[in-house]
Amino acid sequence: MPLTVYDAGPDGELTPASRKFWHDRFNGFGMWIIPFTNVHPSGIGFESPNAFSEDHLENLKEYARISHEQGAKAVIQLAHAGVHADKSMTRGNGVWGQVSYHILVLVR
Repeated sequence: MPLTVYDAGPDGELTPASRKFWHDRFNGFGMWIIPFTNVHPSGIGFESPNAFSEDHLENLKEYARISHEQGAKAVIQLAHAGVHADKSMTRGNGVWGQVSYHILVLVR
């Protein structure tokens, strides 16, 4: 089951609303999962973080900073919506593949 809060902007970026949502969300937590994170444009199913271009690194680093400022570690849910992707969001890549979700642990 994918984890998401539908809070990213059109390119998967943190928005002012999502920054407010995540601020002080993890105080007292040891670890949290960054929501459903797209690994390829063909697998975008809804507004969520992206991790398929170096252009997305700063956004992912911001998630990590938000987590670390609150004393928590972050893991990332790498995902591809497969046949459930939203064709209007796949940037001309169409919709293909199986649905896949993986958790990547990033410990610093």
